[in-house]
This record gives sequence, C-alpha cells and structure tokens, in this order.
Amino acid sequence: MNKFLVLLRYDFYSYFVQWKAMLALVMLLITMLLGFSLGDAVNEKLQEKNLGIDVYKNLENEYGSLDIFIPFILSLLFLPIVILILSYNSISEERQNNTIRYYILRISRFSFLLSKIISLFLVLLLVLGIFFLITNIVLMFKLDTPFNFSGFFHPWLYLSIYSLGLISFYTFLSSFLKSSALSLFLSFGGLLFLIFAWEINLISWFSIFTHINIDFAESSTKLLSYFKFIIYSFVFFLLSWFNIERVDL
Repeated sequence: MNKFLVLLRYDFYSYFVQWKAMLALVMLLITMLLGFSLGDAVNEKLQEKNLGIDVYKNLENEYGSLDIFIPFILSLLFLPIVILILSYNSISEERQNNTIRYYILRISRFSFLLSKIISLFLVLLLVLGIFFLITNIVLMFKLDTPFNFSGFFHPWLYLSIYSLGLISFYTFLSSFLKSSALSLFLSFGGLLFLIFAWEINLISWFSIFTHINIDFAESSTKLLSYFKFIIYSFVFFLLSWFNIERVDL
C-alpha cells in the first residue's frame, strides 16, 4: 500500500512538474474567453439589428442559470481534447522508456494502472475546480449577479466524473503501444471514434458522449449520468488491466 501511495504521489506531482496541469487549465480558460467573446459578438449583432434578443437572457430562461450552463458547455466540448493531451502516453511512455519494468517489480500491474488513472483524475478535480471558480467569478461581475454555489459545484462534480470516463478510455488506448507518438495518433483516432459512434445505434454505448445529459433540474437524471460514467470508467479500466496483464512489458 505504501509503495502504491508513493507512486500515486509521484504521478500526481509529475503533471505539475511537466506543466501539463497548468496547460490544461490555460486551455480551458482560453476556451472560456473565446466563449464569452463569441456570446458578446452575437449579442452586439442582434442589438444592431434591433431584434430584441439577448443571448445571455435566452440561455438563462432555457437552462435556469448561466453560471451553470456556460462553464459546463465550454468544458464539456473541450475536455476530450484536454484529457487526450494529458493521458495519451500515460502507459506507452513508461513502456517506451522501460520504466514500467522498474515499477512492476515493486507493485502489481493493477496498482500501477490504478495510480495512473487516479493521479490524473485528482489533477483534473483540481483543475476543473479552479476553472469553474474563475468562470463563476467572471460571470458574477459580468452579469452583476451573486455567486451561485450550485453553479460551481454541480458542473464541477458532473464533469469530474465525466473526465474519469475519458481518462479510462485514453489509458486503455495507451496500453496497446510502446511509442508515445503512435499513441497520440491512436488517441486522436479514438476521439474520432467517440464522435462517430455517438450517432450509430449499434455501437453508441461505446461513446461516452451518448451518456451526457445537460438537464441539471432533475436529480435522478444527474444520478443516472453519474452511474453511467462510473460504469463506463470501470469497463475501460478492466480492459486496460486485462491488456497490460497479457502483454510483455
């Protein structure tokens, strides 16, 4: 157990030493700025034409709260790319550098894989928490509204569990190859598969996008999505474990 915790701590800190965690946060914040800029530009055009339409008010009427909807949608769209960049070589790099052999002499392959997934999940918990906090503070000043805790907590929890499914999926892909470069191409192919499988009924379950529901009003809907994401994560974790147990590392 102690060796597992040492590896988990090392994997967690490595994302900060290599600036990957900061890169993820910067990418999400850039997306936030682009989203707000696009919303402002559309609003300006609508006001110029005197159509009497306000994008932000319409979204608020539709989804109940902008401080839930805006950061949620922005990160929902961009997280698959962010997590791809963070996790595409989580296993393949260790195999390429032969460091995985050092680890599995001291801990089981199961523990090695679990450390990779949990460490990145903890990093994303922190990164998403900072992102939603900043976004909600920006919205608080931009729209002159009080800070809404539910607008911070619910999207943060939902997308953290969603990110766990993506981490497990990309880690599974990374476990097949010894080359980081090839893993990058395979992960991009995997992202395309998730997008196209979403529209095909027979294989739609394999796409995590199928299990997304943006209705925050119903607690049962949220809980069902959490359950689906956890099952999805568990399935791809087991597939990853099966794969690294059978291959010659």
